[in-house]
Amino acid sequence: MDFLDNVFTLKTTPAPRRRMQGGISDISELEGAIKIHPAFLSALFKPAVTITYKNLTFNPSCIKFFPHCQYFSVCIDEASLRLVAAPATEKDENALKVAYFRNGKYVPRPCTAKHLCPVLFEIMKWNPEAKYRVEPDIRGFEDTKFLVFNLDEGQEVSS
Repeated sequence: MDFLDNVFTLKTTPAPRRRMQGGISDISELEGAIKIHPAFLSALFKPAVTITYKNLTFNPSCIKFFPHCQYFSVCIDEASLRLVAAPATEKDENALKVAYFRNGKYVPRPCTAKHLCPVLFEIMKWNPEAKYRVEPDIRGFEDTKFLVFNLDEGQEVSS
């Protein structure tokens, strides 16, 4: 017997697995069920940025993450291969306009980033003819929220 066997063995027997009870015979059976909004089931709910050699576009979920904000401050952390986006104002000289305000809501806007995108492609050794989608980790300290995109998790997407 290996000395690690005691560490990795269960001390109690696991609870029996519950099984589905079949179909629904009456709508009242759903009384305690949790309703899920369709937006949470959609791929559009997942925040992501799409990066091409000439521009980057934050999807609607990224825009909605920072309500009432048309500008993001975008930073590259070259050592950790991360792109960081935080809300900014029009007055911030380093702000990037990421959304339009149309029909009472903020709509994503492709950001032409002639200098930023080529740098990202060079750092990541990405194919300049392709486009990449990166989902963020959502972070925050005290009152400040920001999106951290781990560039090495970027996936090439078809056009």
